[in-house]
Amino acid sequence: MEPNYTVLKKWMLKIVSLFDKTVYESLEMIYQSEFDYQFDSNKFNDYFNFKPTSYEVGIHERIEFYKRAKAQD
Repeated sequence: MEPNYTVLKKWMLKIVSLFDKTVYESLEMIYQSEFDYQFDSNKFNDYFNFKPTSYEVGIHERIEFYKRAKAQD
């Protein structure tokens, strides 16, 4: 069986979002599909003198945490 669906234009979504909360919330997040975006924490890091944990260190620390927790059981 072929799926039966309709693709709504953005202006149609705005009208439907007045009556349906789920559509409203989807409309709020549509920018994630329309535009490229990047996360940059440099301002935060500089202001708070924060040093992010690398993936390697974070994974190693998590494994060690679980090993210690398991040893205490």
